[in-house]
Amino acid sequence: MTDSYGAWRCKIVLRSVSTLGRWVSGTAICAAMLLIWGCGQRSAPGVAPSLSASSQRVAGIPLAMLDKAGLQVAWLQKLPLGCAESVERIFHHQGRLFVLDDHNRLYALDARQGTIAWSQDLAAARLPCSPVYYYQDSMLFVLGNTFVQVRCSDGMIQQTMEIKYPVSTSVARTDELIFVGSTNGRFYALRSTDGIPIWQSLCADEPLGSVAIYQDKVYFVTKDNTLFVSATNDRQAAWPSYTANGTLVGAVVADEQCLLPSGDTTLYCFDSGDGSMRWKYLAGGSLAELPVLTPTAIYQPVEHMSLLCLERQIEPHQKQGQLRWKLPDGACLLAENGTATYAMTLNRELTLMDNITGQQKLSFYVQNMDIYARNSETAMIFLASRTGTFLALKPTRIEVPLEPYTTATEYVEPLTEPVPADNNDKSEGEGELEYY
Repeated sequence: MTDSYGAWRCKIVLRSVSTLGRWVSGTAICAAMLLIWGCGQRSAPGVAPSLSASSQRVAGIPLAMLDKAGLQVAWLQKLPLGCAESVERIFHHQGRLFVLDDHNRLYALDARQGTIAWSQDLAAARLPCSPVYYYQDSMLFVLGNTFVQVRCSDGMIQQTMEIKYPVSTSVARTDELIFVGSTNGRFYALRSTDGIPIWQSLCADEPLGSVAIYQDKVYFVTKDNTLFVSATNDRQAAWPSYTANGTLVGAVVADEQCLLPSGDTTLYCFDSGDGSMRWKYLAGGSLAELPVLTPTAIYQPVEHMSLLCLERQIEPHQKQGQLRWKLPDGACLLAENGTATYAMTLNRELTLMDNITGQQKLSFYVQNMDIYARNSETAMIFLASRTGTFLALKPTRIEVPLEPYTTATEYVEPLTEPVPADNNDKSEGEGELEYY
């Protein structure tokens, strides 16, 4: 049953030698902010504490460093995890921050305020869980060998179905069919009502990684480094398969492009309609993760090496991908704010990149947070600890996303009053790199 957290509140005793020693009752967000971070004052839920002293910190991060990076605290939250539970992954989608713990309990938080909307047990604890696939207002998972569909808005489990074949991929679906690969070397299109195979493809090797659907085609990869593209309504190949020289983890398909990262160090871009090669980019290292797409950019991690930012749209005659910038030791995108990108490094440094000059503007260490959401939809940053503490950051000034091939920037009013900037900040306008 779905637990409602709309009225979730708690009481905490706060004691202070000088002023406190009384009972304070408030929402869990306020309590967590006061108890854990010692802010020294109460704040309304979802509102950043108004702190500016350089000695003060939030989640181990000096507030002065957030000022320099053009960031402010949006909210703090502490999930009610049990002593034996920990956060497994977090992901942002359409105004919600979703949190999956290691007992396969899924939480939904309001991304703007941090309040808990609902929670739901998906399956027994410790069962392996596939990456999420978004379908209409639902999320699809495979836990163990069970297909689970959860409604994003309220956490209701809309469908569960035991798959009769040992599953080796993530899952995707249309209205009538569910697509999944198996360790038996077959890729299945199952009838969504009862799991009966409508069609299946016998592959030379085991399907693996992420499955994608775009328009009327389904995309999947196999262990022998081959990309297959089939029509969704039958097993007929939509365009010829492509075999790379390195391990594949799946494809990302959007806006008539099929992006295929490979262990052979190449990011391939195919035309999703006919399979022709549009361009490719040699990354200089193994590509073991799927890229993240924003309106104008492709963010591709290079395993143990760097994060690449490539132009999403290039001129048709160009056959090589265009690099916007490269962040050595970069790990993942955190969020994009027009001309600025926030990224995390392998060394847990939150880094500000300039999308116009390609320069690294500022970098500082994030001590207590080791799980990050790759947010491609808004400019907010979501960080978490394994023990269930969450920090959401937002820019003090929101930029309009850049249009392709332009450098013009416009600004809209910030969501709240910006944090006063440090008068000694020289990171803007001088092209200097700062480390903290």
